This record gives sequence, C-alpha cells and structure tokens, in this order.
Amino acid sequence: PKRQNKKPLGALVLALLSLYQRTRRKGENFTPRISTHKIAENTEVVLIEPPCGSNTMIIKSKGEYLFVDSGYACYKQEMLKIFEKYVPGQEKNAAFAHSNLYHALHLVKGYEKCKHAYFLRAESFYNVATIEMEYVDAFHPSKRYHEKSHGESFLAVLQDHLNEKGLYILDEPEAALSLPNQLALLSMIHRYAKKGAQFIIATHSLILQGIPNASLYEFEEDIHPISFEDSKTYEISSLMIHHRDHLFYHLFEEEEES
Repeated sequence: PKRQNKKPLGALVLALLSLYQRTRRKGENFTPRISTHKIAENTEVVLIEPPCGSNTMIIKSKGEYLFVDSGYACYKQEMLKIFEKYVPGQEKNAAFAHSNLYHALHLVKGYEKCKHAYFLRAESFYNVATIEMEYVDAFHPSKRYHEKSHGESFLAVLQDHLNEKGLYILDEPEAALSLPNQLALLSMIHRYAKKGAQFIIATHSLILQGIPNASLYEFEEDIHPISFEDSKTYEISSLMIHHRDHLFYHLFEEEEES
C-alpha cells in the first residue's frame, strides 16, 4: 500500500527552507548559538553551536584553554574570529585537540577477533592519498589514487580496505561518490555486513541510509532512532521528486523577498 505522509506538505517546505537558510549564514550572517557553562570553581566551558552542527567547545581553566572541535570546515574563518574574541592573546597557552570518538564508546570483548579496521573521513581523503605514496616500496606498490578521478579514487580506497569481520567508521563516504557509485558502496557494505563486518556511518545520503537492516539515528537536539521514511533526507528527496514546482515556488519566493 502507498505510504501516507505523516507531515503535511507545508511543514516539509518550511523544514527545507530552514535548511536552505543555513547555507546562507556565512560571513556577517554567521550567528552561532554561544553559551557559557561553569563546571567548577576555576573552570568554564564555552559551547559554540554553528548552524551546520559541528559544535565546538572552549574549555577555560586557570588561564589555560583547550579547544575541542568536531569539524567546522565550512565556517572556518567565522569560527576563527570567535576564537579571537574568547581567547584574546592567549595563543601560547592554548592547546588544540580534535574530539575523540573513543570517549563515547564502550568496547566489549567478543569471541571473534576483529581482523580489519579502517576510519575514513571525507575531508581528509586528499591527505590519505598523498601519504599513501610515502609508504611505497618493492613489496607495497602505490595504488596511485591521485591518478584517478576524485570519485574513483575514493571508491578505490574503500574497495582496498573493506573486508569481512572488520570494524569500519565512515564519515560522509558519499561526499565524492556519484549516485551509481553510492549504490556500489551500498552493495559492498551489505555484502561485508552479512559476513560479520560492522559499520558506523555518518551520512546525508538517502542511498546509504537505505542499507538493509541498518539502525538509523538522527542527531538534532538529542540523538534518537528513526525509520528510513521518517528521515529528513527522505522527506526532502520526496518533496523534490514529487512536488518540485511547489518547492521551487517557495524557495525562489523566499529568495526574492530577502
């Protein structure tokens, strides 16, 4: 039976307009939510929440600063100005640390040993392809990722590293992949998952969200499980496919008014 939308069309348009506005909040329009929390007598945390997510914390304690970021590349210049405001002239006392996933994980020993593991982050792929060439020797020839197109080399890295009974953490693996290559990746993930591999994937791809038997979680004000059809990616894609004219009318009307 045909699935009935749980939300009216108007609500979907408003949700998409909200997402559209986020892309226009750079430069002078950059208005992150900033809050300060005192967690001890001499320690406070400044929480910076950009429109795109990727929250950043500045931990201040006894004149020293610790930055913990989750990736703010799309707002880099804007974030640097905020850092200058909250940490004036303190560059020598500031330490930078990327947020570590292991703080939120609890490892449980099983009866089978993990044979493979790999972490892929879309933003750092160029560095991966470059560093790979530095490890070349007679027994380990280069894969020559830089000689392929971005999408081809990205998929080639995954093909080279995915295997059965492994743990794979993928951060937006669809970033460089065309839709056909996303389907190829979905097939690879499904094949290895059936053989015991485990995948933790951060994605905006509707195709990858459709991996059979996947558990989906949405990150908003909290983290909560969702179904494939209830994800924002599904709703917006359906709106684009089935109500494109209505969607464009609202988008362009909003653009002209601004």
